[in-house]
Amino acid sequence: MLVILGLLAAAATEPSAPAAPPVKLICKRIEDDSTGSRLGKSKRICRTSAEWRALDDETYRALQNTKNKGLIDLNSLPKPR
Repeated sequence: MLVILGLLAAAATEPSAPAAPPVKLICKRIEDDSTGSRLGKSKRICRTSAEWRALDDETYRALQNTKNKGLIDLNSLPKPR
């Protein structure tokens, strides 16, 4: 019985792994153009920096594909961050 209590006490004093830092969210206001009005409501969308970067990359790739089909001039568009 004393052995079990000793093991429990030793396990309780062992340092645990450090907690991961909290993920910082970046929030942006996106206009809801479904109303057809510039005075329409906007949505607040929060994502991590990596999620915003992935979304920017995906959008840029879609624009490149459209450019490759000859539908737009990609040089007139801003480069991704």
